[in-house]
Amino acid sequence: MQSREPLWAAGAPSAVGVMRLTGGGSVESMPADEYVIVIQGSVTLKDGHGTVELAEGESAVLLKDSGFVWQAADEALLAYMRNFESDDGDATIIAIGRAPNLAPSAAPAEDLLIGPAPLCRTHLDYSTNKGRFKCGTWDSTPCRRHGFRYPHHEIMHILDGEVTLEDDFGAVHRFVQGDIILAEKGSHCAWDSQVPVTKTFAIYRLAP
Repeated sequence: MQSREPLWAAGAPSAVGVMRLTGGGSVESMPADEYVIVIQGSVTLKDGHGTVELAEGESAVLLKDSGFVWQAADEALLAYMRNFESDDGDATIIAIGRAPNLAPSAAPAEDLLIGPAPLCRTHLDYSTNKGRFKCGTWDSTPCRRHGFRYPHHEIMHILDGEVTLEDDFGAVHRFVQGDIILAEKGSHCAWDSQVPVTKTFAIYRLAP
């Protein structure tokens, strides 16, 4: 819990950061829900419900009040997103499914689309606060859309495919399999994926 480097936005800590883990240790009780992605190395988490092993590129949700022991192979680097408004619930660890049962979900709004509407699918592993914090997997056929201003924080891990994002300053960024994208609340970008894309994600919407 101490080996953390939070990102900062406008002089205030955001919900997102990175942490480095070496050796092993324990957490008595998580102060909030937290979505984690293993960027490098691997981590084993054990609690009263069982063992969750996270290899590089895998992710999980550590629910508020969960307690566990952890062991890192070599030095592990993790990205995290914390929900500062966690509801009381099951104090456990939820692994993000490696082969989830994806169901059809809404495409981007018509006024944002450039070209035909894509076919999108989603699977939610966890959702709380009436959907203001949710984590899962999403995929889509090729898609182009105009930029819009994000109303929430979103962290995305590209599992398959590639996407190009262009911000409102005209800077173009290409992301491929294994890359992690952070869209902070208020950021603006256009999306262009010429091939199917699959990602895991966590979305954090601040309470109105």
